[in-house]
Amino acid sequence: MRKWFQSVAPDRDKLLAIRWMRPIAHWLTDPVIWHFNRHAVARGTALGLFVSFVFPIGQVVRTALFASIARGNVLIAAAATFLVNPITFPAVYYGAYRLGGWLMGVDVSPAALGDQSMSQILTGASGPLLVGLIIFAMTSAIIGYVLVQGAWRVSLVRRWRRRAAER
Repeated sequence: MRKWFQSVAPDRDKLLAIRWMRPIAHWLTDPVIWHFNRHAVARGTALGLFVSFVFPIGQVVRTALFASIARGNVLIAAAATFLVNPITFPAVYYGAYRLGGWLMGVDVSPAALGDQSMSQILTGASGPLLVGLIIFAMTSAIIGYVLVQGAWRVSLVRRWRRRAAER
């Protein structure tokens, strides 16, 4: 999987040459954030998943900046942001709204809206939605980090055992 992703991923120098990337290119010059190792990939996955839930717009650019600061893999972080996309966006935000309403003890059923204006509905929905999105973001980031670390470890142990069996 790692070799396949490296073969389809854009080259670092070509990516940094893109015109709209120039303002942030100095953040992306550290070679560590472009390497594929267990810790950088896990950090990149966690950051990408977290940002995909918290920021609905400009996810890839924000994730690249956060990954460069946290020394996570930029390409993996950018790819992980696509979990929340225009197809999954309505379901994710509705689920976050319902979860946030349940945690806050707010009635989020359509009948509770009654004859409120749109601005009242949006103002009332912002608290439960924000709480739900933060819960989704933290949970997905933790799960993504643990899964990448675990899968990488399992793969490494299998290679060690295969090498030991060949001796």
